[in-house]
Amino acid sequence: LDQWLVRHPAALFERPPEPAVVSVANPAIFLPQLECAATERPLTRDDERFWPADLDEGVRRLAAADQLVVRHRGFGSRTEPIAAWNGTGWPSHRIGLRSSSGGEIVLLAAQDGRRIGTVDEAQAATMVHPGAVYLHQGLTWDVVSLDVVEKVAVLAPSDGLTFTTPRLAVSLRILSSDRSGTIGALPIGLGTIEIHRTVTGFQTFDTRTRTSYGVTPLRLAPSILRTRGVWYCFEQNLIEAAGLQPRALPGSLHALEHAAIGMLPLFLICDRWDVGGVSTALQDELKCASVTIYDGSPGGSGIAELAFERVEEHLAATLEAIEACSCQSGCPSCVQSPKCGNGNEPLDKRGAACLARAGLSAS
Repeated sequence: LDQWLVRHPAALFERPPEPAVVSVANPAIFLPQLECAATERPLTRDDERFWPADLDEGVRRLAAADQLVVRHRGFGSRTEPIAAWNGTGWPSHRIGLRSSSGGEIVLLAAQDGRRIGTVDEAQAATMVHPGAVYLHQGLTWDVVSLDVVEKVAVLAPSDGLTFTTPRLAVSLRILSSDRSGTIGALPIGLGTIEIHRTVTGFQTFDTRTRTSYGVTPLRLAPSILRTRGVWYCFEQNLIEAAGLQPRALPGSLHALEHAAIGMLPLFLICDRWDVGGVSTALQDELKCASVTIYDGSPGGSGIAELAFERVEEHLAATLEAIEACSCQSGCPSCVQSPKCGNGNEPLDKRGAACLARAGLSAS
């Protein structure tokens, strides 16, 4: 993205601001918001102006969980249903300000037990797994242990001479397809997906030379993220039009996924760390090779929906970023990613450009 802006300096001043979005229908946002509202005063039919399509379902789900109780207020024919808070404590105290995952891991110093900070529970396995080097407010820490039950990670001061990246096994299921279309010759879709992520180890690097010291295996429990995603479906005729051999397809898809994620913040307010991606030579539900970009928030925050609306501009900018980079086989300015769970392997820069170009071509 930085390289693209260097080549288009006028865009810093002429482009309209990227849209910000919050999906208020996301249950991870909507239900806690209803709980908080009900603690202030009972919910009534008047509140449908805030949640016209979701209020009844939200009250039903919270009443089934004994968080709300439905009563009637008034006398005779002038009664109305209300939903009052029936839970314990204050629901606002359980809501994190930095994420919608519903929990945080507390970071404690090993030497004196003092609180260092917190991390989002959904990201803990990748950020503060045992053996990780964690950067916090300019200081580096070695992660001694992680207890997901007690929601505590213990850290010790680090010399900062190394850094780590997690190695991940990721699989994708498409649960529903809500919208579909084509851009040029490329079928696209939007829907609800489920991501299964397992940290299988971590790779350690020298901070100064970037020399790898190898991969340390780990055995952590898998995490499941149900969210929203947008996907590109590369059918066989499009792959043939791109001139790709079967052995080049996985690296080409992987490189295109990285580049597309890196360019997405150009079109909506997000960071590459707010989204994830999965590329595969055969996606089970789609029955084709695919690249999927998904919202990193449980339930989705609206990123996938906006990405679907801007998919043609996004893919064109991604192709331009790949082709304009002067490297031969891929670098951090085009198709390598600092957050890749596979160590940026395999990657095929030329193949990624061929796929994007074929996809944008006229049908």
